[in-house]
Amino acid sequence: MTGWYHSGSGIQVEEFEGSGSALATSPHRSSFLHGPVVFVDTRCIVQIGDIIEYTAKIRLVSEDGHGAEACDTSNPHSAMRCPSANIIVSHGGQQTAAYWDFAKVNGNWSKTEWNIISGSIEVDHSLVAADSVAILVARCRKSVRIVMNDVSVKITQPDRTCKDLIRNGYFENLGASGWSVMGESVKASVKDGVLYLTGREQWYHGIAQILNPSCFTVGSQLEVHAKVQLRAQDGYVGCYPGRLYLSAESCPNMNLRIQNQNGTEKFVEIGRTVGKFLVALVSDSLTMIV
Repeated sequence: MTGWYHSGSGIQVEEFEGSGSALATSPHRSSFLHGPVVFVDTRCIVQIGDIIEYTAKIRLVSEDGHGAEACDTSNPHSAMRCPSANIIVSHGGQQTAAYWDFAKVNGNWSKTEWNIISGSIEVDHSLVAADSVAILVARCRKSVRIVMNDVSVKITQPDRTCKDLIRNGYFENLGASGWSVMGESVKASVKDGVLYLTGREQWYHGIAQILNPSCFTVGSQLEVHAKVQLRAQDGYVGCYPGRLYLSAESCPNMNLRIQNQNGTEKFVEIGRTVGKFLVALVSDSLTMIV
C-alpha cells in the first residue's frame, strides 16, 4: 500500500467477492470525511491552466465486507449520497483551500459491478503555490466501507491553440467531467463512450460547457459537430430538422450563451440537425460559421 494514507479509521488491502484484491477503508468509519488519501507530487503542478484528471473504480460494501451497498448519485445533499473525490490544499502546514466533489460517479450506481468515479479540475494559483495536494475519497455515510481499484491521476496540458474548444467531447475516460447539465431534473450519465441525458422536463434542458472566451476573435468562424439520438422508454424517437425548436417535433440544436460583464446575455443558435434524421441510427448535427 505504498503511497496511500487515510483521513481516519484506517485502510487495508482485502479480497472482495466480485472485486478481487482492492483497497478498502477499515470497518467502522467514524466520520463522513474518513476515506483513502493519496498525495499528488506538487513538482508536477507548475502551470496554471493545466488539468488534473482523476479516475478510479469504486464500490461500497457493508462493514463485514460481504454485502454490497447502494448510494444516491443524483442528490449530493442526501444522507445516502455517493462518495466523491475531493482535493485538500495545504501551504505552510495549514489548509488553504478545498475543492469538494471535483470527481464523482455519474449515472446510476451499480451494487454488483464496479462504478467509475471521474472528474477534472483546472490548476489555479492555489494549487501551484501548495506545499501539499491530497486527494481524499469520502463524503458518504459512515456505515459503509469504501472499496477502490485502478486509481489514476494525470496532469495534462489543454489545447491552448484553440483548435478544439471542447474538453472531454468523446466521453471515453472521464465520464461527464467538464460538462454541466441545464435543468435541475436532468441527469447525465456515460456508458461505452456515449453521453445519456435523462429527466428532461423542458425543451431547453440539456448539457453545456463553458468555453474559453479568449479563443473568440472578430471575424473568426466556429465549426461545431456532434452526433445525436433521441430515445424514449419504448425505443428510438424521430424528429424533423426543418421544424422550429418550439415545435414538439423539432430536432436538437446547439446554442451559444454569451454572458457579458454588465450582466446582459444573448443566445445564438450555432448548430442544427441537418439532413434526414434517421431513427435508430446516429444523426450528424453539423453547423459552421458564427
